[in-house]
Amino acid sequence: TEQSVLTFRLFESGHTGIELMDMTGKVIHTILSENLPAGEHKVLLTGLEIAPGAYICSVRQGGRQCSLMIRI
Repeated sequence: TEQSVLTFRLFESGHTGIELMDMTGKVIHTILSENLPAGEHKVLLTGLEIAPGAYICSVRQGGRQCSLMIRI
């Protein structure tokens, strides 16, 4: 099976949240919600039990947020 991997870099340590949303912005899955150290991280997007398609992935830490469209 194919696996989708989300790679991201944090510039400082802290509580980090990653959410997957449909194209209307509705949160459909919280992928991660924990304290992470600064540096590069990889998260496997497996076992989500969602239909293939386009989604918005949002990474939040402190007052910062980065969102991007991904295809699963």
